[in-house]
Order: sequence, then structure tokens, then C-alpha cells
Amino acid sequence: MLLTSLVQCAPLLWIIHTVLAAALPKVSQTPESTNVISGANITFNCTLTSFENNSDATVHWWRLGGTTFLQSGSNSRIKFIFYKGSSSLELVSARVEDSGVYFCGVRQRGNRMESGTGSRLVVHASPAPLRIVPKIAEENSSALTLICETAEFYPEVLTFTWYEDHMNIVTGINTIMKLNSEGLYEASSCLKAAQTTKSGAVYTCLVSHLTLRSPAMAVYFDSSFKPGSDYRLRAALISRLIFGLLIILLLAFLVVDHFKASLFCRFV
Repeated sequence: MLLTSLVQCAPLLWIIHTVLAAALPKVSQTPESTNVISGANITFNCTLTSFENNSDATVHWWRLGGTTFLQSGSNSRIKFIFYKGSSSLELVSARVEDSGVYFCGVRQRGNRMESGTGSRLVVHASPAPLRIVPKIAEENSSALTLICETAEFYPEVLTFTWYEDHMNIVTGINTIMKLNSEGLYEASSCLKAAQTTKSGAVYTCLVSHLTLRSPAMAVYFDSSFKPGSDYRLRAALISRLIFGLLIILLLAFLVVDHFKASLFCRFV
């Protein structure tokens, strides 16, 4: 008898369940996931559905792992926009430490809070701009040492490439990467290039990273003139040539003078 009654009531129970479920607030969020470069602005949208009247609804935002709701007054980079049926959270000048999952929740008077589906944010930081710093060589050393340094970046994966006068360099390179206290990476690549008679070479450091559409670049022009460089070599050759010409002119003058003296003696 009981089983028969339950079977007969099943359609009615299903209808009641459907009506109650439809009456509960439904909260959806967009975008579900997004990647941005550090310094960009990002907006999360929270849409409230299944409300006949949203005027008495309260919307809150929080970050997964946080212990309190987000407040615009506590952070000047956080802005909220509330309007009937929806809410938006704008994060101004995003930082790497802002990465996480953000939720919105709505509570209508007399009902429990219903949470949204969540929006995942990943903030990347570019290694640009680069700079090349020449390292002072030891006395009497013919080696040129250049250090290519990046800005703070995230994530970790990064590639250095060196060129000398458009020729790829694959030896004499040492790369160092470290994680700082702010959770960002810093990297430097040290190039040791032999310097003999060649001077005026152009060195180029390229860095590839997922935040860059094309590799970042820094250029160094070697304008140093060290002993053994082509400049000193040319200067030495020119000075010797001038000295040789002076000797030749002196000898020519002596020969001409001797010839004139011989002619004078012959006609006397």
C-alpha cells in the first residue's frame, strides 16, 4: 500500500522539486578563465537568474582561499558595479599575485547564499625591457663579458639567444635564473666573447617568452679599442708608413744634394 502510494505521488513530487529548483537563484560567471599581462584591467561578470525581483538581493565577491569578502575600500584597484540581475568586479592594473579563482555569491532575503561558477585569472609578467651591461675586464685581458638582464617576469620558461654581427653564438654562455620574494622570476645571461684584433662588433641579446609576440631585444656596440684591436693595428701601420716615407724623402734629398755637389765640382 505504501509503495503504491509513493508511486502514485512520484509525478507530483517531481513537479514540486522542479518548481522549487526553478525558484532557487542561479548564478553564472563570465569569463570562466582568462590570461592577462601584468598591468592590464580585467572585468568579471556575475549574472543572477531565476529572480522575479532582485531589488533585495545582496551580492558578494571573494577570492578562493580568502577569509573575507572583497571590499572596494580596502583596495583601490578593485571596483564593483551592481545593477538589477547582475554584478561586475573590475580589477585595475592586475598583478601576478592577483592570480586565482574569483567567485560571486547572491543572497536574497530569507534564502541562503548561492555561489557562482567561478572565474579563473592567470596574470603573466613580461621579461621586457632587457638591458645589456658590459662587465669590466681584468687587466691585460682580451675577453669581452656582456650580461643581458631581464625585467621581473612570470611564468618561469624563458629562452636567451645571442648574436655577434648576426651570427648566432652557442658557446661561452651562462644563464642564471632566480625567484624573488614577490613570486616573480629574474634572469641574466652572461656572454664571454674572445676579443683579439676585431673591434666594433655588434652584439644582440634576444629573449623569447609566452608574453611576447616577438622576442625582446637588446643591442650592444663594442666601441672599446684595446691593444691588439684593428684600430691600434691600423694606427701602427699608418705611423710606420709615414715614418718610412719621411726616411725615403730624406734619402732622396741627400741623393739630390750629392748629385748637385758632383755636378758643381765637375764644372769648376
